[in-house]
Amino acid sequence: MRNLQLLEQCKSRLSFQDLSQSKAFTAVDPDSGDVYAAWFTDDTVKVALRDQHSDFANDFVELCRLPAFERNDGGNVIIDLLYLPDAQAACLCLNTGDIALISKERFNAGGEALEIVGTVDSGILSMSWSPDQEVVVVITGASTVLEMTRDFDTITEFPLDTNEEGEGVSHSVGWGKKETQFHGSEGKAAAQRKADINTYTTSPDDDQQPRISWRGDGSFYVVSSVDPSKDSRVLRVYNREGELQNTSEPVDKLEHVLNWRPSGNLIASTQRLPHRHDIVFFERNGLRHGEFTLRETSEHKVIELQWNADSSILAVWLQTQQNDTIKKTGMFRYSY
Repeated sequence: MRNLQLLEQCKSRLSFQDLSQSKAFTAVDPDSGDVYAAWFTDDTVKVALRDQHSDFANDFVELCRLPAFERNDGGNVIIDLLYLPDAQAACLCLNTGDIALISKERFNAGGEALEIVGTVDSGILSMSWSPDQEVVVVITGASTVLEMTRDFDTITEFPLDTNEEGEGVSHSVGWGKKETQFHGSEGKAAAQRKADINTYTTSPDDDQQPRISWRGDGSFYVVSSVDPSKDSRVLRVYNREGELQNTSEPVDKLEHVLNWRPSGNLIASTQRLPHRHDIVFFERNGLRHGEFTLRETSEHKVIELQWNADSSILAVWLQTQQNDTIKKTGMFRYSY
């Protein structure tokens, strides 16, 4: 396995006091290299910019502030921050339900950098833009899935929790059954073994928050959420129009992390078992497709997973009480 190599670094100054109790979000303008940063402190979300072409390129300049509040469930105050080239602004989403565009051009012209473009009254739990940035999907505080255009016009809205399994289930002709699929190290016998899925639950590390991840071509997206009727995580795959296609098979202690491989063949998540911690894979039809076990001890959590652009490497963000670690693994280690 190749080691990560540092190609470039740049030190920029922000208030340590501001960041000491907050998770910072960043977004990059790919054309200019400008970096937007957002963080939460003292009931306020602050947004700052490091302008590559200013006289103080190593410093962040504060652009705006928004009132916010701590969540009772321990989730993030800031849900998402992403630069939108067509809008020439960074899109900021907060748990309060506010969606805002932050513009460097307006700020430099002496105006307000911040523009609130919409608010979801019930709040926002998760948000993800399609790869082409034409569609944005939001999980609301009312447990609905809300699809909008890039101009934030509603396309569709429907309940997150459902007993339906999706349109794709009726098209199975045998090869799509669990018994005929690849099952990793446990083998086919384990797949055929009857399990009491009523005992399945979430991992102790689960943050209980929903996640959204798009396939690389933008045709489908997957939502991971805790189903209240099962008290365990479920993956649901939707097409771009918001129509449910497939629901994952039951998996005990499936965790919150989620990332769809850009090439489209695998959805990655994690599973915390009593004796090991696995990175697990699913197909688009919701069936398990192998796994590998992390070598770390039990004194860690998986915070996020992220594929690289060409789908050859999966990065795993691990956190312990002492530090954070980034692992990477190449898909040549697995058969699929």
